[in-house]
Amino acid sequence: MLGEIIVTDAQLNSWLVFAGVVITAVLGYLGVTATLARQHAKATRNQVENSHTTNLREEQDDRHREAMDALADMRRHVDTRFDAQAADIRGVRRDIGRLADRDDNHEGRIHDLETTQPKEKP
Repeated sequence: MLGEIIVTDAQLNSWLVFAGVVITAVLGYLGVTATLARQHAKATRNQVENSHTTNLREEQDDRHREAMDALADMRRHVDTRFDAQAADIRGVRRDIGRLADRDDNHEGRIHDLETTQPKEKP
């Protein structure tokens, strides 16, 4: 059997004081931590909370929808401009083709004239 532990009143008081100091330190630390957490939460709320009645998520959704609509409008405008420019390029190519055909025709006629006309002697 174990021997009996004898604790004097002075030792008991020392242990109680020590326990009190530890408990006070832990509670103080928890209090400071809780105060800092409240301050951080308040700062976050001030950054996120609207000063008007709309919800932040709804406001962001509306802005996103507006941005997507603007992008779709720009895309339609670019597509329309692209189609118009493609038509212009096709027209220019057609005109160049006609000019090339006329050039070939003129070249052939010049060749015919040169071969059928008598050459002048100097």
